[in-house]
Amino acid sequence: MNANRKPGPKLPYTDEMLEKAVDMVEADPDVSEFNQKNVVEKLNLLYGLKYRPRAGDMECNIIRVLKLREDREARSKISSLPSDVVAKFDASLKDFRFQGLLNISDAHVTLIEQAQIPLVEAEHEVCRMRAAYDAERAARLQEEKRAAAFEDQTLRLQKKLGAAERKVARLERKVQALSYSGAKNGNSISKEDLATLIGEIVAKNGS
Repeated sequence: MNANRKPGPKLPYTDEMLEKAVDMVEADPDVSEFNQKNVVEKLNLLYGLKYRPRAGDMECNIIRVLKLREDREARSKISSLPSDVVAKFDASLKDFRFQGLLNISDAHVTLIEQAQIPLVEAEHEVCRMRAAYDAERAARLQEEKRAAAFEDQTLRLQKKLGAAERKVARLERKVQALSYSGAKNGNSISKEDLATLIGEIVAKNGS
């Protein structure tokens, strides 16, 4: 993805130019704070630039230049050491590396010996874990089947209940209509006739 990214704008300064500006800031007794603004001012003054970076644009470059300068100074100090001191250090470093690798190797062998389990015990443990997993999976599947069956049964009962409620509502409306019609016509229906009529209505609605 990064292969197609366009390079950023070319900087108007090099690492060497930036380092000289940093040195100038550090050497200026009138500068009380080391920051990007002061570095930019010295950079523009030294090289006649009109560079106006945004806040924080130069921070990573300044840090990198300071690190390069620090590394260069460290290498210069090391190069000033007598050759016999460097040779003794290299020899000590090789001995230290050898002893360190030997200690790591011994620890590695000890860990392997302590961590090994007999092959038969390992196979038995694998078989036990597999059997426990299969049993748990079978129980879970059985429980899911029972839950699904219970849900289906619940839905069927809800449908039957809804149908029964609708039948009762229709029956109530018919009885009310008959009672209203009888009262309107001045006729009264006996309990026996009403019971017979309700039975016929129930039979017609498929009770």
